[in-house]
Amino acid sequence: MPAPSRSDAACSVALGTALGIATAARRPNGWEDDAMPRTSLPVVTIEGSGARGILRRAAVIVLLVACLLGAGLGCIGNEGPSDASTVPSRPSPPSTGKYTAVTAGRSFACAIETDGTLTCWGSNRYGQASEPDGIFTALSAGFYHMCGIRTDNTVECWGRSSAGQTDAPEGSFVSIAAGEHHTCGIRIDKTITCWGKISGQPATAPDGSFSSIAAGTSHTCAIGTDQAIQCWGSEFSYGLTMPMGEFTDMASGHNYSCAISTNRLVECWGTNSDNESYLVMEDGTRFPCTFTCKGYDAQEGAPEGIFVAIAAGDTHACGIRTDHTIECWGKGHSSRLNSPPGTFVAIAAGYSHSCAIATDQSVLCWGSGYVGQAGAPKGEFSSISASYNFTCGIRANNAIRCWGESQWEEFDTLEANPLEIATGTPRNLCILRDSGSVECWSEPGQAWETTPNDDFVEVAAGLAYACGIRTDSAIACWTNSHRLDLDDLGLQPPNGSFTALAAGDHHACAIREDQSVECWGSNEMDQADAPKGTFIAVIAGHSHSCGIKTDNTLKCWGDDWYDQTDAPEGEFTSLAAGWYHTCAISTDTTVACWGSTGSGKADPPEGSFIAVAAGEDHSCGIRTDRTLECWMWATRMPKGVHWV
Repeated sequence: MPAPSRSDAACSVALGTALGIATAARRPNGWEDDAMPRTSLPVVTIEGSGARGILRRAAVIVLLVACLLGAGLGCIGNEGPSDASTVPSRPSPPSTGKYTAVTAGRSFACAIETDGTLTCWGSNRYGQASEPDGIFTALSAGFYHMCGIRTDNTVECWGRSSAGQTDAPEGSFVSIAAGEHHTCGIRIDKTITCWGKISGQPATAPDGSFSSIAAGTSHTCAIGTDQAIQCWGSEFSYGLTMPMGEFTDMASGHNYSCAISTNRLVECWGTNSDNESYLVMEDGTRFPCTFTCKGYDAQEGAPEGIFVAIAAGDTHACGIRTDHTIECWGKGHSSRLNSPPGTFVAIAAGYSHSCAIATDQSVLCWGSGYVGQAGAPKGEFSSISASYNFTCGIRANNAIRCWGESQWEEFDTLEANPLEIATGTPRNLCILRDSGSVECWSEPGQAWETTPNDDFVEVAAGLAYACGIRTDSAIACWTNSHRLDLDDLGLQPPNGSFTALAAGDHHACAIREDQSVECWGSNEMDQADAPKGTFIAVIAGHSHSCGIKTDNTLKCWGDDWYDQTDAPEGEFTSLAAGWYHTCAISTDTTVACWGSTGSGKADPPEGSFIAVAAGEDHSCGIRTDRTLECWMWATRMPKGVHWV
């Protein structure tokens, strides 16, 4: 059972077109399908000879932005899915695998092919992945919307428009940047026009002449024709303090920014995780800001040397040096900082990953998150369990193999001799051995303090707690620490005899011997109000539950924010609950998924399966040949896009 990941935010990068015009985009990545992003955009104008000439001639733009939603960050109106309807994905035209630009939003992305047409993929809840026909020269992604510049310099936007961010004005534009709920563009006369809203207020723009533009979560920055940086936006934004000097390229993270000066050195400013805010110069000199800030560290440790392009993520940043190699810095798991070898012409940074266009015009991506969650290992497996952003499976030789979340991605042991595995939020793992004993960990090497000594026949893990069915058919539950009490959590199990068990984040459900379902724990969304009837299987998600009735039909209850309780008709044999989606195997062995469609986790592959598991933003299944397959949007990239 997955955990609430309010993570995944980041930013973008932009490289100018062959006309030397910069663009920028922002790719939010946040909480499920509806959330406010926390990221920004980059910008650059490429001119001249040498490395910049190569970039200009390549006419390459890379824009990749992601965002993070923290609870209570001030969504515009009610940013739930009530204003949305799922839009079917359109079949994509054959891809050449060669791109001049790519930009990504929350669980979707679009790219410009070498012929100028668009290819989009990923979540399409608001039609953001339904690309329009025609030829485009630039793209910029917001949270759930996309804007592009056509060859006649008009702007077209599509996707979600909860704040008017897709209501593009008339006129001709040469550069565009999509922020959280706003979009800004530079017109042919070099003035800026913005539309949409920033922190609930209409987006505005300063007077003056500008050459490039980048949008952050609640602020926007632009480089003027005098090469000075100017920023504006919400008074709550931490990215408004600007360095002095002349600059050619810029990238903005959530609460920080980095820029390349005219002498091609990197300067970064903003906030760090010590609640400090300052401008960090090349020589290490720090100039404090005049306001209180919190959170991001990529502005620290900017490397020495000369760069021609830069991209800013959540807590990391990357740049392209004059020899076209990439260097990354900041904080986070090493996978996001370990850039791939080779030469590149454009760079983009997401929340915990980055992408770049190589000199052969293919796209390479690296980092933690998407690929780790969905990158199923090879070999035969007998069972699987998925949580927040990692998955574990039992191999045919009884070894346990986990992948995804960095703490578990190297976990591969022969010692457990497991009968069953259970994953819980955020990264809990319990193993039921064939001896009947249970052992749980919060991460490798960190065993729970309160694991019982009873013998069990089944185990399930939730958020900091687990439950098991003992050999006498009674249920026992326990927490991961002596400091947590089951009574305080409302998770004391019911008395009686049970045959099946499931654990959600804050509630659990079980099937009694008479095949009725009983649930306990949190009931804020009616997830513990089990329906009457007889069942053969039950599962628990974050705040919803589902069961298979004795006639093999499905019944779901609880939170229906993303239609996760709107179970399909038909007959089914097994099922699994993710954070806001559910998957089940029908009697014909195919997989059906429903609920939140973000990140492609509810879009299962064709074929026959014997087991299925659902995490927060990914799903996995065991095929009839006992090989694994996982799915999410990152596993279905178009031709020419690769994860390394």
